[in-house]
Amino acid sequence: MGLMIVPIVAVEQRKKSKARKFQANFLKLAAERQLKIVQCDKWRFHAIGLDPAAKKLFYLKDKNGQQQEALIDLTKVKSCKAVNINRTAAENRKIIDRLALAFTTGEQAEKERQLEFYNAQEYPSLTEELGLLDKWQKLVSEQLKTASGVKSK
Repeated sequence: MGLMIVPIVAVEQRKKSKARKFQANFLKLAAERQLKIVQCDKWRFHAIGLDPAAKKLFYLKDKNGQQQEALIDLTKVKSCKAVNINRTAAENRKIIDRLALAFTTGEQAEKERQLEFYNAQEYPSLTEELGLLDKWQKLVSEQLKTASGVKSK
């Protein structure tokens, strides 16, 4: 019995170590951009954080050593919405394929920018992504209201 517990404990410790390194890297990258992250969340190997004083949102996705970063200047954002791409399966069950936070600016030439929260091609099941997406859509929308009086969807 004890021999079976050792590998499980080792795997859990490795997961926790990776998560700590990921969070430290996220905060380091944010600091390099002169951001003071006051509020942040991390899930799987994604992180999002807000610097309300600078009115900037920082996002990081690190999948198998490949990093995707995004720095969103909220003073230039007109709206923020949650994107839920799903399909209906047997017995009218909804299957979520992708979740993202979408930003639009006043620039006509600039397309909507999306920060991915979940992709079914990468992960077989949702964990906390749906709740985090809703939380961050509301949080960013509040920031937009206080920053410029613009309302979001």
